[in-house]
This record gives sequence, C-alpha cells and structure tokens, in this order.
Amino acid sequence: MSPSATTGPWQGRRPIRRPIALISLLACLTTAPGCVVAVLGGAVAAVGSVAYIRGQLEAALDEPLPRLWKATQAAVERLEFTVTDRRKDAVYASLTALTSTDRRIQIGLERSSAAVTVVRIRVGTFGDESLSRFILESIRKEAARLARESREGADPRPEKPESEPDSELDVP
Repeated sequence: MSPSATTGPWQGRRPIRRPIALISLLACLTTAPGCVVAVLGGAVAAVGSVAYIRGQLEAALDEPLPRLWKATQAAVERLEFTVTDRRKDAVYASLTALTSTDRRIQIGLERSSAAVTVVRIRVGTFGDESLSRFILESIRKEAARLARESREGADPRPEKPESEPDSELDVP
C-alpha cells in the first residue's frame, strides 16, 4: 500500500479512485443524453433527440422522408423565405432558401429508416441556433398537420361546400 493509504484518516483503507471514476462515467452516459451525443461525435443518437453542433441543428424525427419533405416546403413557404434550390431523391432531400435579410438557410433531410428522417438545418455561415430551432418547430408543426390530414383522409386544400353560395348576390 502507498504511504498515504496507511496514515491519517485513510489508515488501513484502499484508495478507490478508479471504480468511482468508472461509475461516474457510466452514470453520465446513461442519464445525460448530452453526454451520449458528445461521445458519439455529434451524431444524433435517438429519435426525438436534437443536437446543435458547430452551427448546425440536427434532429431525428419519427416521420417518413416524403411527409417531412412536404412539411419542410410548407414551413418554408409559411415563413415567407425565398427558395433558391430544391433537390430530392429516395434517400436525400435538400432545400436552400434566403431570409428577407439574405441569410442563407440550408435544410437537409436524410432517410434513416422507413419511418425516421434526420433533419439538418444551418442558417448562415456560422449558424443561428434560435432561428434553426424555430424552423425545426415549424417543420414539426407542418408534419403533424399533414399526418392528421392523412389520418382523416382530408384533402389538404379544403374545398368550399356545394351548398354554400359563391357570393352574396346568388342568395335567393
């Protein structure tokens, strides 16, 4: 035993630094999702998790790519951004837009599985976390609306009922 373990209050006791450090590390990894994201090098670990790393917001959403693509386009339109480029295939989709102050917004979608899509958002060169989160929330709301409409079997463009007159002049 070392001299420090045989004298003073630690007399007769073995130092237990390694097991405590190991237990602390395991506790951090299992209870704090931020630790898992840091250990994985910035990759989003699970559905629903969101990470903002190096100017880019990344989130795994429980939505298929086609629905999330429609939701992204609808959200960008609703936020009144000017779309400058759109590309899509079966696995990836990307949309580039400009704000009214000419800040570039890049939104990338990547199919992770049939029901999970990873969304990546970058605003400007160095990123803007608050605007990125606002855009992500807008995309989530649009995706929820599209999911609700598909469950109800409703057409996304509501039609005017036939019994309703076209104008006040047609009323008898």
